[in-house]
Amino acid sequence: MLTTLPTPPQTPLVRRPGHQGLVLAVTCLALGTVVAAMASLNVALPDIARQTHADQTQQAWIVDAYSLVFASLLLPAGAVGDRYGRRLALLVGLVVFGAGSGVATLTTDPTALAGLRALLGVGAALIMPATLSTITSSFPAQRRAAAVSIWTAVAGASGVVGLLASGLLLQWWSWQSIFWLNVLLAAVALTGTLLFVPESAERDPAPLDVVGAVLAAAGIAVLVYAVIEAPAYGWTDPVTVGGIAVGLLILAGFVVIEMGRRYPLLDPRLFTNRRFAAGSLSITLQFFALFGFLFVIMQYLQSVRHYSALTAALGLLAMPIGMIPSSRLSPYLTERFGIRLPWVAGLLIVAEGLMVLAHLDSADPYWHIASGLIPLGAGLGLAMPPATTAITGALPSRLQNVGSAVNDLARELGGALGIAVLGSLLTATYRNHLPTAGAVSAFCTGLHVSLTGAALTIVATAIAVAALLRRPHRPGRHRRSRSAWRGQQRARAGFTAASDPKRVELFQQRHRDPAGGSQDPARLAHRERLGQCREDLGRPLERVRTEHDRVGDPGQPAGAYRRGQLTRTEPQLTQFVGFRGAKRFGGQPSFEGAHRRVDPRWQARAGRSHQPVGHVQPGSHQQRGNQLGGG
Repeated sequence: MLTTLPTPPQTPLVRRPGHQGLVLAVTCLALGTVVAAMASLNVALPDIARQTHADQTQQAWIVDAYSLVFASLLLPAGAVGDRYGRRLALLVGLVVFGAGSGVATLTTDPTALAGLRALLGVGAALIMPATLSTITSSFPAQRRAAAVSIWTAVAGASGVVGLLASGLLLQWWSWQSIFWLNVLLAAVALTGTLLFVPESAERDPAPLDVVGAVLAAAGIAVLVYAVIEAPAYGWTDPVTVGGIAVGLLILAGFVVIEMGRRYPLLDPRLFTNRRFAAGSLSITLQFFALFGFLFVIMQYLQSVRHYSALTAALGLLAMPIGMIPSSRLSPYLTERFGIRLPWVAGLLIVAEGLMVLAHLDSADPYWHIASGLIPLGAGLGLAMPPATTAITGALPSRLQNVGSAVNDLARELGGALGIAVLGSLLTATYRNHLPTAGAVSAFCTGLHVSLTGAALTIVATAIAVAALLRRPHRPGRHRRSRSAWRGQQRARAGFTAASDPKRVELFQQRHRDPAGGSQDPARLAHRERLGQCREDLGRPLERVRTEHDRVGDPGQPAGAYRRGQLTRTEPQLTQFVGFRGAKRFGGQPSFEGAHRRVDPRWQARAGRSHQPVGHVQPGSHQQRGNQLGGG
């Protein structure tokens, strides 16, 4: 059982920054290719239906077979990459994806086309987790967050770019040109992978969990199948209810079995880590809203506003305009304010954009659409990088590909559920209002209901993420804060006396050296450094470095200093420095006792040998405090 989840290793596989940029470009190209394939056929369905004579159900499976297989195989494919090599998984996935796309250009049978789309899903399941795990293992810690933010921006914007590229191709060529584009992009990514991407795999891999892989794939496949078919059968139909129940039972069995296995495919205990759970939940529901929105808005633009495929795709360009810069800004906000603020703020901005778009009407100008698309994209750009980093950063290096697979599974599962659920809300509302209102008015009412539901889902997600990332309560926290404030005031008073010569004499009279000497301004300045150090203790410290001038030591030249290291948590350092009160220092003012304790000059002047700075023997606080205070 993992009780503490370490971060990825600090030593990157690729050490040259230029080479790291090439790795990032190749992996993002492969990622963009498989993500764009999810939505690229939405604008081509009318042409496909005319040439292949596909009915409505067959059209749905031509689109959904890809997502179904993709989501079902992500976890097993991630485990295969961990065992046999992530670069190898990326290469095999690109070959399968490109070959399947090439064969799809030669078929005109709708059933065969749906089967080939399922084959593309197999390749995509191998590709997507390998891209993120390659990035996290190739970049150093200080550049990893920025690289992940680029990865998330590509993942978020590729769906819209795929729609735009498909609409552009359909202006001059047939729907087969979309698959030819897949072949070209897969070939370029395959070449780049062979040239620049390093291999990374576990030296001593755990045995492959075949039972877990089968249960995970079967449970997700049955669940997604039932949700996809729900708009056609109805949510209360036995096929829908039974499929959802069977899928949930299989997944429950997967959890029970994985809890007892020594080498599980996915340890359910990982979700007890708050960041991992928050990231998985957030990614799932963000893509629930995103892909459900794309499904609804494309029908609105083409059916209500009568846009062409290209014009409808161009109308969505305002979303990546907001997403790309905000995703670049997200790592800096995370570093400055922590992971919680940009994450929750991004989710709330997404909800705001969805609420603006929920009030669209048939006669609204385009600026109304853009005023919702820009905050929608900006919010996704802010929230996706910290959510993705929370998932990958919570796992050790040996589980990076599985962590990437969980991240990708959350995306695909959320997207499939979003299309099914929001599409079902749109269809049901449209049918209920059609007898009493016109088709356009009924559709706009359905759009309002579905996008309002998506916005409320995102608000609930923001509340859940904020709760999961909330710091646990620490008893006595406010009492320590009051003690810290009193210590800061004393330290500042010492600094003021040292900087104002007229007040030095008064300050020396109030705070005398127990040995009979008064404190000079240099010691008071040192005391100010202690006060500033205490001001920075807003959270538990891992390491505090303090510098002490050696004054009056003939063995050292003027201006020389020694550097000590303190490794203390906040309560320990508070007790050590002495801001908790005077009792630990024999009745002397706490900040003065602390100064004498940490400064070697005090001990040297008193004729006592001193321990290295920051050294505290267990159980010796009271005894040494009494010695220093004369007790």
